[in-house]
Amino acid sequence: MNAPIIYLPGFITDPAVWFSRLWEELSWERRPDAPRREYWANSFDRSYTYGRGMGTRTYESQKTHELIDLGRTLIEGSQGVLLEGCFLNGYEGKRDHLGWHADDDIGIDHTKPIAIITLGQARAIEFRQVLSPASKGVKGTYGPTERLVLESGSLCLMGAGMQQTHEHRIPKADFEAKPRVSMTYRGLLP
Repeated sequence: MNAPIIYLPGFITDPAVWFSRLWEELSWERRPDAPRREYWANSFDRSYTYGRGMGTRTYESQKTHELIDLGRTLIEGSQGVLLEGCFLNGYEGKRDHLGWHADDDIGIDHTKPIAIITLGQARAIEFRQVLSPASKGVKGTYGPTERLVLESGSLCLMGAGMQQTHEHRIPKADFEAKPRVSMTYRGLLP
């Protein structure tokens, strides 16, 4: 894989328990314009806005959960980096997805990696290098698409600065997918 990532299978030893608890215990939000459940929690109790144009969405910080905090602690212990924000996505089935994007919000600390813990159904993540970004009326150009299957309990680290050079997505599944939770941690600027 050429994308600057590190993949650690088996990072969470009891992913089925984590999945069940988060799926059932969080106050998930499912907006009409988002093909998945969403939940935002962070150490600073501040909102998070992402997207552009008509796709811009703002999420108010919700209360954290002991497993969100434990995931943060495990990442810090393993990788030596504190990631203050966690955006969770809940994929209910094969049609739920996340389109091409970069987590490039100005409130993110891009000197830190972005960490993804996967729980539940294994799903693919795809990466592509941005050769020239899209702008008004002009399509961007991209390197070849690289694909990685994120297994339940795995940790995928997208390297510091990767969000300025690459995009990623969770495509629709081409099989009858069971539910999945993605816990995406990022460092935040104070």
